[in-house]
Amino acid sequence: RDAGVRVALARIGIVLDQGGGALGKMLTPFRLGVGGPIGEGSQPFPWVHRADVVGAIVHALDTEAFSGPFNLVGPEEASMDAFAAVLARVLHRPNLFRVPAFALKLAVGDFAEAILTGQNAPPDALLASGYRFAFPTLERRSKTFFPPTVGLAGKVTPLVTTIWRRIRYALLAISSLIAIGTLGYRLLGGG
Repeated sequence: RDAGVRVALARIGIVLDQGGGALGKMLTPFRLGVGGPIGEGSQPFPWVHRADVVGAIVHALDTEAFSGPFNLVGPEEASMDAFAAVLARVLHRPNLFRVPAFALKLAVGDFAEAILTGQNAPPDALLASGYRFAFPTLERRSKTFFPPTVGLAGKVTPLVTTIWRRIRYALLAISSLIAIGTLGYRLLGGG
């Protein structure tokens, strides 16, 4: 700013993209029918569609009066429970099981903290500047990645890969139950 250059700082939420990232990690359990909210579920889930990340940054560059920090998240406030419900509905899968915090930390490492605590970050400055979101709701965003004609799994997967994934998740679930049982046994004074 001191050099006379306009500065706009984007604080980007959890970018949902079919190609991977947070959504890629969350899809497999849902596709296997064991997906559900992460952690307690009531935490905010500040999501944004990849197309809106690009669109908002272009908008910030093109809008001369736009400067300063801005939250780059979707305008629809959603909780982790709401996100899991939409994802399950769009994939035609159940939304039954909660993912415990320790399992998420094993799966995504340090990124888990952002998902487990969440943060309300309304995009007020972005909306006030005139930006119109291409994907303002989770439901609309989800349908772009999982159109009804694609089918339940989203894409055809070789049978061997599907079976291997199910075996891996079954083994992870079994090892988690063993760890929980061992901890409970120790807490109750048994060894």
